[in-house]
Amino acid sequence: MGSLILLIAVSVLPAWAGNRVGNGGDVVVCEKDHKRARLLDFYEMESSDKALVRFKSESADTILHERIDQLRKVAPKLAEQYSKRAESLQKEMQFKTGIALTDVQDSEHAYLPDESGCSLRQIVIRQNVPVADKQFLVDQKLWNELSPGGRAGLIMHEVVYEHFYKLGETTSAKARRLNGLIFSPDLAAMSPGKFWLFVKNLEVPLYP
Repeated sequence: MGSLILLIAVSVLPAWAGNRVGNGGDVVVCEKDHKRARLLDFYEMESSDKALVRFKSESADTILHERIDQLRKVAPKLAEQYSKRAESLQKEMQFKTGIALTDVQDSEHAYLPDESGCSLRQIVIRQNVPVADKQFLVDQKLWNELSPGGRAGLIMHEVVYEHFYKLGETTSAKARRLNGLIFSPDLAAMSPGKFWLFVKNLEVPLYP
């Protein structure tokens, strides 16, 4: 029953209310890591001693497809919905240089690296009013600083967060946890039942 509710929410995708600009993704940037940004979802995993899969490909698209294929083994219908949205979402991304995106302040992160020169940066914002059918405004410089796995993770983050937003979630915290699982080797060891228990334990609004 829970999976059905989740899938219906993805399929319907009602219009975003009001003038809120949201569904933004964040990266952790440290001065010592020259020209490298880390997706906040992945930073939180690694700093909690949780492993990421080892990406064998240098292609973000290939990595994304591989993770969706892994998700398909435990949640085939959800994986199909995420796959379709990931493909269409990438066509809605507008890359711009020489900008600093406004902080959406929806991450509710608990910590960042304590070394000097580290900060949280907004890498993407979903615009309420699309520009030439481009809803997602992306900082090109920060995108270039992401690894291929980080780029794949960012796309999936936007897909999952959009999904959870439709269910009534107002921050990206739970979306980051599910995204982290999708990019974790733990997913391969899960049964469908354990996967949906993980989702249920996130206590996403409207979930029974």
